[in-house]
Amino acid sequence: RARHILVGTEDEAKDLIDQLNEGAVFADLAAEFSVGPSGPRGGDLGFFNQGQMVEPFAVAAFALQPGEVYATPVETQFGWHVIKVEERRMTEQPSLEDLRSQLESGLADDVIQGIFAELRDGAEIVVYGPDGEPMEN
Repeated sequence: RARHILVGTEDEAKDLIDQLNEGAVFADLAAEFSVGPSGPRGGDLGFFNQGQMVEPFAVAAFALQPGEVYATPVETQFGWHVIKVEERRMTEQPSLEDLRSQLESGLADDVIQGIFAELRDGAEIVVYGPDGEPMEN
């Protein structure tokens, strides 16, 4: 779970990092200065996994420990970010039992598609028009 402050320039981002280093409250700065949609929520992005964020942002965020602010501004196509990680949690992998029906269904679909493909390859297919006469292909 992270917060960020999105601004238009690197200098603005550096100034915000300086203010944070002097004791400013991250959420207050985000609410006041962030141009991103999370600004009114104090920059709170909630929980996310690495694949949900653009690469420069994800690399920086996942390098931090809870409570840390990334030391330098991070540039993405959206602008310049000041990033703080609030907390981390590991998602648990689902058990085989939780996935069993999904796996069985997927395998059954694969088998059925294979049977249809074999039947299609060995069949002569005639398409009929609305008048009941065979159509030319």
